[in-house]
Amino acid sequence: MRPLLFTAAMLIICSQAFAQSININNQTNFKDGVYATYEDFLNNEPSFPLEAFSIKWYDTDFFNVLKMKSCKNFVKGKLKKSDMNEIWGFCMNGTPYIQYSIQLPYRILFGNQAEQANGKSSFTRLRILGNLCHFSIEDYYPKRANPTFRDNGFNKERHGRMVRAQRVLKLATGRIYEYDEYVLSQLFKDDTFLASQFKQESNRDQKLFMYLQKYNERNPVANRSILAKQ
Repeated sequence: MRPLLFTAAMLIICSQAFAQSININNQTNFKDGVYATYEDFLNNEPSFPLEAFSIKWYDTDFFNVLKMKSCKNFVKGKLKKSDMNEIWGFCMNGTPYIQYSIQLPYRILFGNQAEQANGKSSFTRLRILGNLCHFSIEDYYPKRANPTFRDNGFNKERHGRMVRAQRVLKLATGRIYEYDEYVLSQLFKDDTFLASQFKQESNRDQKLFMYLQKYNERNPVANRSILAKQ
């Protein structure tokens, strides 16, 4: 009887470890490379290796931002600038980044909608990975000179604007949402227990990260690239 109980216990432990290993979280080993689409990222299958591109980076003061000043690859045997609309994001040294841009009047666009052509793009790190991925933007957007009066030395806007924002990427859909109390309450609705708990919380605004991580633990998303190899 004891050998049977021991075997059953080991099977349960192994199955739990296996279940944990195939979920997307901060321990997921994302493959280095360029992801052309969100689907490629979700599948953990880079569209191109990093080595396929000639990339030069800006130095940045922001710890989670990488700026690309040029990105080229071979097209019909010639090295040409890449159209950044064809890049959703990339992974370097196991860390995934999503492309973003700041458009006037300070709209923030992400992924293939970033509308950056011919390089000169920005990428921000996905800091929390799971069913709901969290990331932030802290970047300086310089104001443009007034093109109407180019010769007037007083027409230039001398100061830019610091743009700060937090966002949530929903892995099941690829949609990006604002990161605030109301939005999270809506995203939690498919977990009725957690949604009820969050609703009854007296200081929800101070516990957003805690509940986001609880939601990810209770509602894991499978790493498709690992499942495909089973």
